Amino acid sequence: MKKIFRNLKFGLMLCAGAFAASCSDVDEAMNEIPYTRVLTPLNFEADVDAAVGTDIKFSWSAVSNADAYILELFEAVPTIKEEDGKEVEIYEMPENFDSSNAYQTVEVAKDGVPFTVKNLAVDKTFWARVQGVSAKIESSRWAYLVEAVSTSAVRSALNPQAKERTETTVTVQWDQNAKDPKDLTSIRYELVVPVEGATATVMPLSDEQISACEAKIEGLEPGTNYKFTLLFGKSGSRGHFTAYTRPTTEGTQKINNSAELYNALSSATGDLKLLLAYNEGEAYDLKSYLTSGAGTPDEKVSSLPLTYTLYLYGESAPDGAKPVMKNFQFELSGNDCHAIHMEDVNLDGGKNFGYIISIDKNGSATLPESVEFVNCEIVDFTKGIFTIASDGTTVNGKCERLLVENVYAHDINPTGSGGGDFIDVRRGSFGSVEIKNSTFYASARTFLRFSETTCKIESVNVTNCTFNQVTATNTSSNNSGIFHIRYTQTSKPSDFQQLSSFMLTKCLFLNMNNANETENNFWVRLTRDSNENFAPKCEGNYYYNVGHLYEGKNGGQNTFFPTKSQLEDEPFTEKMALAEGGVMLTEDPCTNSIAGKMYLKNGAIAANKVGDPRWWNASAPVVTRPTELEPITEATAWDFTDKTKFDTETVENQTIIENIRIYGPAEIVMSSGISFAQAATITNKGVPTASAFEFKADGYGSIEMTAQGKSVTSTVQIVAGGDTYSIIADGKPHKVVLGDLVGVNSIYVLPSSANTSFTRIAWTKDTTPENTVTALATPVLTLNETSIDEGTQQAVTATWERNAHAEKYTVTFNGTTTDVTEPAFEIPAATIAALAAGEYTISVVAQPTSTSTKYAPSEAGEAKFKIKKVIAGGLVSLKWNFDDEAFADAKAAIGTTDNKAADTYFNGLHIESLGGTLKVEDRGKDGWFLRTGGGGKINSRRVSFVVPKNGPGTLKVTGANPSGSTTDETELTITANINEGEKILTGKLVGKGIKEVVIFDGEELKANDVVYIYTSGGIRYKQFEYTYVDPDAGPTQKELVWD
Repeated sequence: MKKIFRNLKFGLMLCAGAFAASCSDVDEAMNEIPYTRVLTPLNFEADVDAAVGTDIKFSWSAVSNADAYILELFEAVPTIKEEDGKEVEIYEMPENFDSSNAYQTVEVAKDGVPFTVKNLAVDKTFWARVQGVSAKIESSRWAYLVEAVSTSAVRSALNPQAKERTETTVTVQWDQNAKDPKDLTSIRYELVVPVEGATATVMPLSDEQISACEAKIEGLEPGTNYKFTLLFGKSGSRGHFTAYTRPTTEGTQKINNSAELYNALSSATGDLKLLLAYNEGEAYDLKSYLTSGAGTPDEKVSSLPLTYTLYLYGESAPDGAKPVMKNFQFELSGNDCHAIHMEDVNLDGGKNFGYIISIDKNGSATLPESVEFVNCEIVDFTKGIFTIASDGTTVNGKCERLLVENVYAHDINPTGSGGGDFIDVRRGSFGSVEIKNSTFYASARTFLRFSETTCKIESVNVTNCTFNQVTATNTSSNNSGIFHIRYTQTSKPSDFQQLSSFMLTKCLFLNMNNANETENNFWVRLTRDSNENFAPKCEGNYYYNVGHLYEGKNGGQNTFFPTKSQLEDEPFTEKMALAEGGVMLTEDPCTNSIAGKMYLKNGAIAANKVGDPRWWNASAPVVTRPTELEPITEATAWDFTDKTKFDTETVENQTIIENIRIYGPAEIVMSSGISFAQAATITNKGVPTASAFEFKADGYGSIEMTAQGKSVTSTVQIVAGGDTYSIIADGKPHKVVLGDLVGVNSIYVLPSSANTSFTRIAWTKDTTPENTVTALATPVLTLNETSIDEGTQQAVTATWERNAHAEKYTVTFNGTTTDVTEPAFEIPAATIAALAAGEYTISVVAQPTSTSTKYAPSEAGEAKFKIKKVIAGGLVSLKWNFDDEAFADAKAAIGTTDNKAADTYFNGLHIESLGGTLKVEDRGKDGWFLRTGGGGKINSRRVSFVVPKNGPGTLKVTGANPSGSTTDETELTITANINEGEKILTGKLVGKGIKEVVIFDGEELKANDVVYIYTSGGIRYKQFEYTYVDPDAGPTQKELVWD
């Protein structure tokens, strides 16, 4: 009797009433959740482990109020019927299930989903049901498998894949050379993203299809992601894959090269509907068309004008590879672009363009009714994908729908240093924003921003997305959380009352923190931490490695969850973030998420339908490491800090990664390098047996290497062609030329001592010798005195650290050179007393032994001191501090909001906007500041005063850089312009916090000179101080240090 399985869909059974009439456990419709009983588990599924055949993995969505689950298996009994002259076994769901007749009953722990029932009998078919139970409330209704599941003998995978794809069909092809390629029964296909009421379909395979190792699935929906599984028996899997059908592209214009694409876009006189041919992956690169001054210092890129409706599709390859559109940005303008839709295409900014679509400063446009990115890969834009600027922008109309669906976006402004946000909207009116079934990796300063009083939005729904290292900036704390949907206290009632829904559902957050964060400065947050920001209503989200826990900080909860953002007028809490079955994971659910490898190893993620569906069925590529090295013929580099190639691993014996052999014992630490705890060991023929590297090179070349030993004498030996070379392991790059090598040679890298680590090895054809002589470290000098009154008897002593490789030190002072052997030098008091007023320099050079072949003299280390002139008169200091009560009138005149017409005086200090913006700010414990809205000029955003007396003067400015992107190295230039260009003097405000900057010191000025002060960027001024000498102001005084 031939065994043929028929799939009876659960939905059809319900319609027929067979199940509803006999099983009272079916959930009736209800408007609210009855918490008198446990919720019924959803998405109940079963899969046979193809590698075992007798193990069945059951999965279902976790239920928040269940303490455990009861899983029951029932042996299925077929009905034998004749169909087309053949006996057919048909499995129909029984009308009743009795627990006393269960084949097997298992209690599953709350956190035990998915659960695998192991070692069942071969070729058995089962029905199954699951129920949530609790000690406090009534058990849930039963959830039933839609179709029976069968065990089987083990079969090898047939590696199915898509051979052809159309809008409604996918042709499945499998490996005809695999073992038993004809041992198949059917193909099961189903939606990757479940839709209520939809079930899997099983298509029996004909003898012809099985012989051809190929079958066409028809009747599919366009632009939809399906999972296809080859089956033998009822459930035995012989491999699966996922694939999209093509989108509907009727009426499109076929584009075949970059020139055609540019011409179509730049010369459009009406709506466009374009289809990009795949062209074997060759990119549609528009950089040459959008670049002026290429190759010159004036090189500049420009945007493509977008004035009409645009539908842009890709004609992707059968394996899903998409055509690439590279180096472009659209500038939206005019009133005739009613829709933007991009689908099935790779959008690549080439690290040259900021956004895919923008309305820039001073732009004017009517918003399209819809903006949609569907089934796209997006990479290497420097800011984000969509922006509307606030400054001078005119935006009309309403975008009813902004959609991001089935998108994989990565490496878009990953460090946050590019400014701008992933979706950055400062003006305009929007209906729904939908972001679903997508992955965002290593991207964004802020992910989603709708802010300011000039922007309106009705709903935001983020569903089934994976966020990995998003907004976790490396170089800047200037972000506003993943979600920055903001209102102000005055704008909320009128502008944001339309925000009816902000949902965050079934999303997975990975590695959302930054190594530079501290308990007093943390910034990677789910939302901006402000009571002017909306927080999402969370349901079933999972989190791994997010935020930090600092005692007494952030209300005692994880820093990733803000404490001030508002959810339904209540402050957001971690409990709210974990609502409806949310989970804080303690282990990486992926193979290596921080390296971008998001293949799931935690079955609960897929079972509960969390995160981007693309990862639910994806399998990590099986990487078989080679056992032999391939000779290198071209330049090759191994960056052991590259986390995508060298993952954390302990090498016990030996392995080959990226065509370099690593002899253990060795530790590979992701992002750090490879270290050896012991020195290399070799055979009597010089071949390594432990703790070494090996690669093979064809012909001559040079090896470059960066290694760090445990001491200054640590070295690494290079063995090649029978010769041995030595490189110092000092953490710096070094090079050895191997110019005599002929043919293929093994090159060995051998650490000479324990605890040697490597970050890079490279092979190059450049045989220019390295200057292997290393300069000694530059001495760092310390002086006991840096300022002395003229004529004072005071010795000055310079000291520095001893250099172990220095034989002596050459000291130069006032034109005289002296050699000393100790790290100190004294200038006698009598010599100091005889010096005239001025500045003097002491320099020291560390000298190696005269016979040294390793070291060269150091750079000169210097220190300066000043001899001060004694003068008659008194010092007068003019101070303008914005906390002074005398500032009250000027403060009121300027105001606390941006003022472009400020023109007022504060005790002789003239403060002027001149069209730029100024305001005063109360910074709490730091007091009041004068804040500029940007950089100033001689005719904009300036302050000024009149010099009261002839003679030398000193100007000090105290203030802070207000930019959130300020780092410890950020410089802000403060300019003092004397008499509108007669003299221009500058100082630098460097880093974060309030700093005092000396703009000039002892500068000769004349009475009634006007000093104008302005900056290169926005600043918070705290105080100005001008000090000068008044000959009539008192007894003899000693001057301050003047330069």
